[in-house]
Amino acid sequence: KETTRARLFNKLLDKDNKIIVLIDLSDSDEEQSIFDTINSAGVRLSGTDIVKNAIFQRAIDLLDIEQATQLHDEYWDSIFSGDEDAQTFWTAKKATGRLMRDNSEILLQSIAVIKGIFDPDEHTLSDLPDLYKKHIATLEADKIPPFIKEVHEYASTYRSTIPDFDGSALFSYRDNRRRLFHILDACEITTFHPYIMFLIRKYKDDSSPLNERLLSLESLVVKRMIAGLETRSYNKLCKEFILKENVDDKIAGIGDDDVSMGLERISNKNASLLLFWIELYRRHKDSKQSVQELKYDYSLEHLMPQKWEDHWSSVPIVEDGGKIIENPENAKIHRNKRIYSIGNMTLLNSRLNTSLRNFALDRKIEGDGRKKGIRQYSELWITKDDVLSRYDSGNKTWDEKSIFD
Repeated sequence: KETTRARLFNKLLDKDNKIIVLIDLSDSDEEQSIFDTINSAGVRLSGTDIVKNAIFQRAIDLLDIEQATQLHDEYWDSIFSGDEDAQTFWTAKKATGRLMRDNSEILLQSIAVIKGIFDPDEHTLSDLPDLYKKHIATLEADKIPPFIKEVHEYASTYRSTIPDFDGSALFSYRDNRRRLFHILDACEITTFHPYIMFLIRKYKDDSSPLNERLLSLESLVVKRMIAGLETRSYNKLCKEFILKENVDDKIAGIGDDDVSMGLERISNKNASLLLFWIELYRRHKDSKQSVQELKYDYSLEHLMPQKWEDHWSSVPIVEDGGKIIENPENAKIHRNKRIYSIGNMTLLNSRLNTSLRNFALDRKIEGDGRKKGIRQYSELWITKDDVLSRYDSGNKTWDEKSIFD
């Protein structure tokens, strides 16, 4: 009937419908080739799917179906699909620059970099599945089980080491490793995961050199972030660090002037991250401070507003030392420069009302009727001590000298 055909047709087109396709193979058919053909013609399968299929097709070819099944169940399925939490973890997406990649693909690239399968000087991410397939094709029967077990071990290390953060995550300065991963996550950097996993496995029985090297990596990432240095070379740096462990040499190449200049033109995103960890560092150094853990959910505020002409023109524009700048053009250039430096920024536990953000300092701090000001949103020390205490002590001017100091 026409209605039956229409219902069947609509069912086939239903995006929520799951269709199982049965493909009959003869003894001479190659499953891997058919798999790749379907993959290239249809919905994209992950690199993990392709690598998995290549590994166990090789295992079936050189071992036997029973042994391949045992290796799959014990060392692959147990870590990647053992339960719902595992499946959720490995399919969770991470921002890596302009791309979103799931944990399993980041893991496989990390292993490939460590083992020399993937060379950042020669290859791109799109090459990764084929590189694995070529490597797997070279494995003899006695090398297949150790390779599968090695992937399992790296996966266990990755899952126990690389956290996924959400809005409820708490951070404290004393947790060095969690601090490093939060900085990498906020900067959308997964490029150094191979180096981190390499270090964790190499120094699994000696925490001292491991912690030293992770702290060095943190220092490198933060200094380069502040200095505004490019991140495109991180793949090559990661490869170099695995071979030489020379992170400190790279840190030495970033001068204090580079960092100082970077703080004067820091982006809002990087300023928020840096101020957050400065706050936690100050709490960590004060033994009387009971609150040592915070969520990363604060709002960045420019104390002197970016649109300052309407309500801040009466505030004299001064040099960093306090001398008034007489030349109007030079004064304007200097003010605009200081507005975008980190000394003019703080973190609030809620955004100010839009109508308050550009007003004079007293109105921004105290609010305007039902519109709350900085005082009502200042639970952090970097605001209480560095802004409100100064204001309440009688110094109600916020100018370029205040920002520089």
